[in-house]
Amino acid sequence: MKLFASPLACSGAVHMVLLELGIPHTVDFVDIYAQPHVLLESGAPFKELNAKDSVPALELPSGEVLTEVGVILQLLCDRSPESSLLPRFGALERYRVMEWLSYVGSEFHKTVGPLFNPAMPEVAKALHRQKLERTMRYLEQSLARTPYLAGEVLTIADLYLFMMI
Repeated sequence: MKLFASPLACSGAVHMVLLELGIPHTVDFVDIYAQPHVLLESGAPFKELNAKDSVPALELPSGEVLTEVGVILQLLCDRSPESSLLPRFGALERYRVMEWLSYVGSEFHKTVGPLFNPAMPEVAKALHRQKLERTMRYLEQSLARTPYLAGEVLTIADLYLFMMI
């Protein structure tokens, strides 16, 4: 497998899971600040590999490319069913992890990301900071009750949140 990633982006969560599960892979870094995005080593346009032009993207052994951090994390865990990073299919605990994956992606990731955009007007950043405060308050309250987002065991949702923080 080949992971297309950017340092300090959410693709780091995918890289952590690949390492944790011992899945052989390579990493091809993408410059997400260049427009259009380019592969750092070759300078090739990333959009030719991934029409979404975003990381992470995972090239599977079949040559197919899978995108979206939450989906990639689930696929990796499903291929390593002995792992405790994602509960088994059908268990309510699995859907709690997926619930957290969705929350981290839609509420936290999409709120914090724009704060790093130098072109974002300060008034818009102020709105994002207000939303981020509410989101962080909820995360803090949740983690005050359990050591990890979905309970007593580290999951892929925790690794995703770690990368975003």
